[in-house]
Amino acid sequence: MVDSYSTIWNGLLLRCPSLGAFRAQQFIQHSFRQIAERRRWSWLVKYGQFHTQPLQQPTVSLTTGSMIVTGLGTNWGPDIVGQQFRIASTTPIYSITQWLSPTTLVLNLPWYEKSYASINAQIYQAYFTPLNDFFSFISVWDTQQNWQLWLDVPQTYINGVDAQRSDIGQSWVVSFREYTQPRAGTLTNPIQIVGSSSVPQLGGDSSYSGTTTGFFLIKIVAGGQVSTATFTWNKNGGNNAPTVFTSTDEQALQDGVFIY
Repeated sequence: MVDSYSTIWNGLLLRCPSLGAFRAQQFIQHSFRQIAERRRWSWLVKYGQFHTQPLQQPTVSLTTGSMIVTGLGTNWGPDIVGQQFRIASTTPIYSITQWLSPTTLVLNLPWYEKSYASINAQIYQAYFTPLNDFFSFISVWDTQQNWQLWLDVPQTYINGVDAQRSDIGQSWVVSFREYTQPRAGTLTNPIQIVGSSSVPQLGGDSSYSGTTTGFFLIKIVAGGQVSTATFTWNKNGGNNAPTVFTSTDEQALQDGVFIY
């Protein structure tokens, strides 16, 4: 019979009651981690697959400084969130952070290129997120082409040889994405998606303290005069905040964001 985790730490606690339950559990966890990290045990190895989404080449319109992508004749669904967006190989790679409608998407950064009334774009999968218990790759191979991909290639090297990521065909390399961002940023002016009334105005010092790029959606619940009208909001498509009454004073949302 194999002893369970509970049996082991309770046995340690019986021998040394002064440890306390929390410390006894820590000792067992630490000892187990030392054993687990000695080698690649079979019970630590898992096999998995990364499936890419089919390349889309929709016709879209884009406005300089806006995070909104408007599709022309598109029928996008919520599953498009997390995929990447670009215009051919001449622009940086943007990520899609939110789906608003079959014809409206939100990017992770404002579109800094020139505006387009109509242009062909590319939507595809460039980044993949491993499971939470992932530690490292042992090997990665392409089962269709029957070859193994290179590992341990830093993103800085890829930036040097293919900064535009101009080749979206066959994969040769697996590289960890450098995603760390500073805890300070700037806010762009609010953009009106629906309606024709005045948009909210930024308050505070227009600084942003979130760890990643955020998209705040503000929705009017009931119209009327200031202190009578109400609104709600969410960040990156999360749960809506409780209904808030408007005020002549600036009101805090989250991560240093204030609005009037």
